[in-house]
Amino acid sequence: MKGVVFDLDGTIIDSLYVWDILAEEYLRNNNIEYDLTIKEEIKYMNLQESSSYIVDKYRLDKSGEEVLMEIKQTLRKYYEEVFEPKEFVLDYIENLANKDIVMTLASSLEYDLAIMVLDRLEIKKYFDFIITEDLINLSKRSSDFYKYIEDKMKIKAEDIYVFEDSLYSIKSAKKAGFKVVGVLDKYNEEEAKSIIEIADRTINSFKEMEC
Repeated sequence: MKGVVFDLDGTIIDSLYVWDILAEEYLRNNNIEYDLTIKEEIKYMNLQESSSYIVDKYRLDKSGEEVLMEIKQTLRKYYEEVFEPKEFVLDYIENLANKDIVMTLASSLEYDLAIMVLDRLEIKKYFDFIITEDLINLSKRSSDFYKYIEDKMKIKAEDIYVFEDSLYSIKSAKKAGFKVVGVLDKYNEEEAKSIIEIADRTINSFKEMEC
């Protein structure tokens, strides 16, 4: 292992419980009648995609960008004040840093929100690169996202481990030639079987990782 790539939401921080209700909260706060399928419909979308989807589905007299900014205002409080790291992950990150392992934060989250929580948790200093979809205009659904990371880190993909909880990102990283550790929890239970089959290994807690 010469390099490590960490996802943020669901891997470093325990935040997926909010993402699970975010669209419903936005629609409810704006007095928009909605059906319960919305949660599943946007499950694998990033913020920008889900905002545009909500505008189209509910025929809102707003742009996707306007909805995005409103949702980000709701999220901002959580990233500034609420979200906490998953158990044992900070210890693992610090130990990797002590071994001079090159580390990258790779997220589908908007860059400014990612920086916000990294600063609050005082772990931004550990990452050599912070790469988000909006920053490079590439999606984690594409292996090109991870090839970009390989080029930035200047380490062969086969020597880099990706810690990720999302099935589609795991598939992309594997397609790009990376080693993948699937992070399992209750929010990806439906995908757990596929994650176990595709990833090089899986963990339920970072306590399982040797430092």
